[in-house]
Amino acid sequence: MKISHLGIYLLFIFLQVSACKKVNTTIPDVVPDSTKPVISLIDPTNNKVILLGTSLALELDLSDNKELKSYKVEIHKSLKNVDTSDWTYVNTWTIAPGKTIFKVKHSEILIPFTFTSKNVTTGNYEMVVTCTDTSGNEATTNIIIVLN
Repeated sequence: MKISHLGIYLLFIFLQVSACKKVNTTIPDVVPDSTKPVISLIDPTNNKVILLGTSLALELDLSDNKELKSYKVEIHKSLKNVDTSDWTYVNTWTIAPGKTIFKVKHSEILIPFTFTSKNVTTGNYEMVVTCTDTSGNEATTNIIIVLN
């Protein structure tokens, strides 16, 4: 009798184990995105003269292998390691989700005549364009524009 109870118990265990489906417990390899976005600055070109009191035409093409997040434009007096009170410009635009290619073409950046009750200093200004993707990778390009 003991053998038959043991046999039934072992048969029950065998049936339970064989009925279980094998679960795939391997974790797929996730390769982090380390590719920087690409910036193609079309306008303005290096050393382009921009008149005070006019809008700067900005045209650029942005692309990324996964997804773009934002782009930023900074303009400041082109003096290395010198703090200046001249006019500066900084603005960041968010790119709609899901975009891997984005074309920018606008004239939203106004170059003023005056800044804090002083005339804007003419001369060389550095324009820096930074593009960020959703993984946090950044690409930067810069040119000189001449305010006149």
